[in-house]
Amino acid sequence: MRIAITVTSGPSTGQRFVLRSGQLASVGRSDWNDFAIPEDDRMDDSPFVIRCEPHAGVLVVRSASSSPLLNGSPLANPCEHLLHDRDRLSIGRSEFLFAIEGASVPMPGMGMVDTQTARAEFDVAHWAERVTYLEIEEDPSELVSDGSQGDAIERKLVSANRYSDSLRWKGFHCDRHELIAWAGALIGTHLESPQKPAERDAWTHCRNWMEQPNDADRVAALELAKKLKWAGPVAALAAAIGWSGGSLGPAEGEPIPPDPRLTSRLVAIAVEQLARRHHPTASHLVLQTWMESMPPTNYLIPGARTQE
Repeated sequence: MRIAITVTSGPSTGQRFVLRSGQLASVGRSDWNDFAIPEDDRMDDSPFVIRCEPHAGVLVVRSASSSPLLNGSPLANPCEHLLHDRDRLSIGRSEFLFAIEGASVPMPGMGMVDTQTARAEFDVAHWAERVTYLEIEEDPSELVSDGSQGDAIERKLVSANRYSDSLRWKGFHCDRHELIAWAGALIGTHLESPQKPAERDAWTHCRNWMEQPNDADRVAALELAKKLKWAGPVAALAAAIGWSGGSLGPAEGEPIPPDPRLTSRLVAIAVEQLARRHHPTASHLVLQTWMESMPPTNYLIPGARTQE
């Protein structure tokens, strides 16, 4: 029994290490990990461990500040999860591919595969799962049947005048902070100064968070979004910030990470509401123009900065 782990995207793309039965490896930014990725500024010091047991591979997620995704779906944080052959873990700016093999192997070793080979393993079936996961389409076959991926799916949505779905699709694959900052810049440019005290306070916390993400402004923004009953572009942006990370549970309890789809959904709502206020009769044209200035997408690792 062995597990081969290949980094398929991120700063260490192409690196590979192997565990045999009875071994484990910690992974993270800190140098003291068995496998360190210090260049990944979105990864915690030691967010997860891979354990190779006689008949199974186990992924142990400790406490990651960014929501980890397994095959595009969110994992509980912390958790233990049985691994299957060709499972993919996205965490920080990195993605890992797990190959479960039954042969006896030597002690763990390091190796390299070329970036093109690593990225080629990102297959079409994964895109169909992601379309369904984001609730873009119950039956994703039409969007992916011709092998469409990433930007091609977005172009199909735009050509069908599905701007809201296109915005959610593209937004989910942008860096969250950059996505929120993009929406905040639009609101700051095109929306009149907030009139309600709660809206002014929410906008202040939004601007503070966009300048320097922090938990205090994130929590305050979410509370004010609730007070505003989620109504209006500022409230929607505040909710997007509130659900961009952290825990939804009480501080003394186990972490309850937000659904990773919420930020892009709320940003889409904020920008759509702003477009309707800006030009009620042609909001779709305004929305299409604004979308051209969206941050870069990273279709290999949703929510992370593009890394070439």
